[in-house]
Amino acid sequence: MPGDLLLLPRPAAAAAAAEVAAVDAASPAGAPSAAAAAAAAAVVVEAAPHGVRAVAHAALGGLHIVEDFVSEAEEVALLAWCDAEQPGWRLRNFNGPALGQKWGAKTDLRLRSVQRGEPLPAALLALCARMRALPSSPLAHWEANEANALSYTRAEGHHIAAHCDDRQLSGEAIVNLSLSAESTMTYDHDRDRARSPVRVLLPRRSLQIQT
Repeated sequence: MPGDLLLLPRPAAAAAAAEVAAVDAASPAGAPSAAAAAAAAAVVVEAAPHGVRAVAHAALGGLHIVEDFVSEAEEVALLAWCDAEQPGWRLRNFNGPALGQKWGAKTDLRLRSVQRGEPLPAALLALCARMRALPSSPLAHWEANEANALSYTRAEGHHIAAHCDDRQLSGEAIVNLSLSAESTMTYDHDRDRARSPVRVLLPRRSLQIQT
């Protein structure tokens, strides 16, 4: 049951990211930088706190929200890890402009193909293990093969444009982890425009599961 892992962090500090890139410019290609390794080591990988569970959305079948999936300390560590990763944040324009990073499988939507990439970093694999261990989790047998981190700054015009995920390429499940701020995702009924959109609150540090 392969799928995508999407991190939605706060805007990275451009100066800090540039500083990390300069300090770690000599790191071998594909090797984690010293800063990234230190940040990854700080990410807590313990099981989710007691009582945390996936809750099915009342109006949208297949959608689950897990509040407080990571702690405040883990959030800080994950954001520091993202900022320290190489090659760092880069402007992307897929489904709207945002700063992004990518790991794992390489997907070509134009050719409708997926190529195996490098294994996901240990920090992300630890998050996936926690997802599978959630009580009543629809991800019990799920394995992520692709991950993206996207950072949005409203003042820069960053946004997620309306789109439909290609499940033949993405797999049976897509998960989003919201960091640093809460957000709202709007679902439209593209086959029945007369129906009202459904707005789903994604609390800070929550996990959204779409199956």
